[in-house]
Amino acid sequence: MDIFKEESDDFQNYQKLLAEKEFFQKKYNQIRKEFFLFQQLFEPYQLNVERKEQKLQNQQDGQSELITELKSQLEVESSQKYELFKQIKTMYEMVPLLKNKLDSKENELKILKLKHEELELDLKLLLEENEKLKDANQQEKEKRDIIKDSK
Repeated sequence: MDIFKEESDDFQNYQKLLAEKEFFQKKYNQIRKEFFLFQQLFEPYQLNVERKEQKLQNQQDGQSELITELKSQLEVESSQKYELFKQIKTMYEMVPLLKNKLDSKENELKILKLKHEELELDLKLLLEENEKLKDANQQEKEKRDIIKDSK
């Protein structure tokens, strides 16, 4: 009897386990069905979110490229500004030197003008002396001609 009772208990436990298994199988199938329904409902939203994420990623990539390009342009402009600054600084430093050189050339020009005036005056004096000598020679020649004619 004990054996039959144990077998009967085992059979009842087995029946109970089968019922639980069937219950959990139904629950699992129901949950799985609900999950797939939810997944089907959620999928368009998920795709939309993924598209938006991709769009944002593309925009971010584009902006990153733009930022890189702008940084490159900024570096070039900065380098150009630095070169211009150096040129302006060099020019600024050269201004006093060029002014001194200009002043020196102006002084040389004034000296040359004064020498020119001096040479013109000397030439004028020489021309006057030459005229006087010509006149003196002419008078001397006339005197000789008169003396010669009188003889």
